[in-house]
Amino acid sequence: MLKTRVLVLGVSRYSFPDEKNGNIIEGAKIHYCDADRAEEENVIGHTPQTAVVDYKEFMTMYTSGVPGYYDASMRISLTGRKPTLKIDAFEFVAPFSLVDKPVSNKAV
Repeated sequence: MLKTRVLVLGVSRYSFPDEKNGNIIEGAKIHYCDADRAEEENVIGHTPQTAVVDYKEFMTMYTSGVPGYYDASMRISLTGRKPTLKIDAFEFVAPFSLVDKPVSNKAV
């Protein structure tokens, strides 16, 4: 199992009936970025990624704290045409605070 430290920025959950058969489709989307971002050509700042996880992860992250630092556990999935990296779990490490800084109303 592979692990990496990430900064979880936000989590949203969804639950709706499938139009074809009425089964409930539910899950949670976790929006995160690499905590130790390396410089990339043609990229400024942090570009968020999204992982889809089980619906119950929303409450787990709600009680742990978001935004926050988490260890993301990943595995290689061999389903489909080519191997892909899938995130299995997020484990809370430490809180993170986005502190607002005053912005001048004057045009720059």
